[in-house]
Amino acid sequence: MANDGNHLLKIAILLVAIIWMWLAMLLTHELGHVAAAILTGGQITSIELRPGHLPHTLVNPNPRPSVVLWSGFLVGWIAPQLTAPLWKIERGLIGPVLRAGAAFCLLAGGVYLAAGGLERLTDTGQLVLHGWPLPLLIAVGVGVAVLGYVRSRSAWIDLAKRLEPPDAPLSADWRLAIAWGAWLAVWIVGQQGLHLLLQTPDQRPIIPVMFVSGSISRGLGPIEHRSPPALFRRLP
Repeated sequence: MANDGNHLLKIAILLVAIIWMWLAMLLTHELGHVAAAILTGGQITSIELRPGHLPHTLVNPNPRPSVVLWSGFLVGWIAPQLTAPLWKIERGLIGPVLRAGAAFCLLAGGVYLAAGGLERLTDTGQLVLHGWPLPLLIAVGVGVAVLGYVRSRSAWIDLAKRLEPPDAPLSADWRLAIAWGAWLAVWIVGQQGLHLLLQTPDQRPIIPVMFVSGSISRGLGPIEHRSPPALFRRLP
């Protein structure tokens, strides 16, 4: 029974880690767009960063669309690799999870770039609309995805080995599961807070930037906004 409990807890820990990797990958990619947009100047009309929603940033006009579009990929690929000094931390699986997450960002981002040309509203589709040859985008995406796959194999094997020993006390697995569950909850709350922080009373971001991610960067009509969150409603 103890071994069964250990296995279930290890599966739960792994699932929580995977969910966190996915959220971190999407957020990092989107913030890359936003950071580049700030540097190029413009006006965001809508931004979505909430966990469980498809991240996007709508901007009209967009004077440097290629720079902003590429920044999502580049920041999404490079930023996770900057956690490399922490990969040696074995306590709490911090290092193995960060290493696996960094490899996953390369794999997922590369696949997105290579396959995104099938839909013109994706970042890849927008790059094609702005003159980038699709074969080049596919080649770059495949190259990054292959690198991510190779690194993912070793990283995930290492992570699995860290979770594999069945002789660990059940109490230790419980503490680890609670710690990762708490971290995921804090991340979700923080990401939700970041989303709200970038909203103005009319649902427009506070930051004046130009960019479109996941939508068309030219010819956008007026965007209707829902009622603002209570947090940002003007007090009488």
